[in-house]
Amino acid sequence: MAISAADKARSGTKEWLFQRISNALICLWAIITVILLIDHQPTSLADFSALLAPIWYKALSSVVLILAAFNSVLAGWQISTDYVKGVAINLIFNLLVRLISLAYLVVGLYVLWGLS
Repeated sequence: MAISAADKARSGTKEWLFQRISNALICLWAIITVILLIDHQPTSLADFSALLAPIWYKALSSVVLILAAFNSVLAGWQISTDYVKGVAINLIFNLLVRLISLAYLVVGLYVLWGLS
């Protein structure tokens, strides 16, 4: 009984709320980025790198990248439960979504922090 109650506590409400909050933060990051680009109008790679170099921007971008990766895994799971039939294909689909999400998370964090 307690196990099934714990499973129900992980219902769609928390997942829905997570998606909405993470999507709002992703939109906020996009607005901040567009404002920075419009305000500073970088004309070279050096200008663009300097614009995105502050620690606060890298930290915000890292949080947004992590949220986007978790959001894509959750969306992939939702797609697979709705549209992908067959247990083996479902497992492969979910594995691919997780691997792709992990890959763009690692590459994104490397680009943000490793190329400075």
